[in-house]
Amino acid sequence: MINNKIGSSNMNFLISIVVITYNHEKYIRKCLDSILMQDVDFSFEIIVGDDCSTDKTAQIITEYQDKYPDIIKPNLRSINVGATKNQYDCFLRCTGNYIAILDGDDFWTDKQKLKIQIDFLKNNESFIACTQRYSVVDENDNVTQEVFFGPGRPESGEYTLNDFQKYIYYGHPGTLVFKNIFLEPKHDYSIIYKADRWICDITLGLILTCLGRIYVSDDNMTSYRRFQKKGGTNFCSSIRGKNSTIERIIFLKKLEDYCKHE
Repeated sequence: MINNKIGSSNMNFLISIVVITYNHEKYIRKCLDSILMQDVDFSFEIIVGDDCSTDKTAQIITEYQDKYPDIIKPNLRSINVGATKNQYDCFLRCTGNYIAILDGDDFWTDKQKLKIQIDFLKNNESFIACTQRYSVVDENDNVTQEVFFGPGRPESGEYTLNDFQKYIYYGHPGTLVFKNIFLEPKHDYSIIYKADRWICDITLGLILTCLGRIYVSDDNMTSYRRFQKKGGTNFCSSIRGKNSTIERIIFLKKLEDYCKHE
């Protein structure tokens, strides 16, 4: 539910939720509704970056902005800039002390998600971020994995740089909540989009791991939409196949060079 503290355009937000989207007219309502249903006693804003969708996604976002003008903050692009530039730009627009991420075709499944993660970070100040488990669904919301157990799945507890070096992920971006490192940046974080046009989560995960501690919880409160479909614009359908081995090596080399300099 939306707390009555949320509603003033002059207020300070505790958390900013970044939603990046492209041709998600079938899913963006469920995504936004899953954020708006959060049962919290703190303020939040939703930064929505639409990367020049060719369907009705932007129209739906505008509809939500009209309904929740103090919460929904759209950035509707007139040209397509790519997933990582879109997300990085949204990060820079975040005014909250914390940031959460949710792609436009994914959704949260528990109204306590944000509260639980914010409470953890408040009570464990040595941690910069926390993540959770997640389910996998197809294009029609059918659950294909109750809990993801695929490659790259982290162990419960603290996620470390050693895990990253083993190519283990901190968790799905839709489960991530982290301290807003962009309010007073200590480093140049533009590597988030400069390293690759499509891959943002690995770069962000590396930065956060270098800056602080990350905790992996066994709570499962997010659904990740994963499917392959001819002509589809989601990651698995349109982008994943283009990310060849040589491109991945180039990407990882950029991250290595970045760490050496920063």
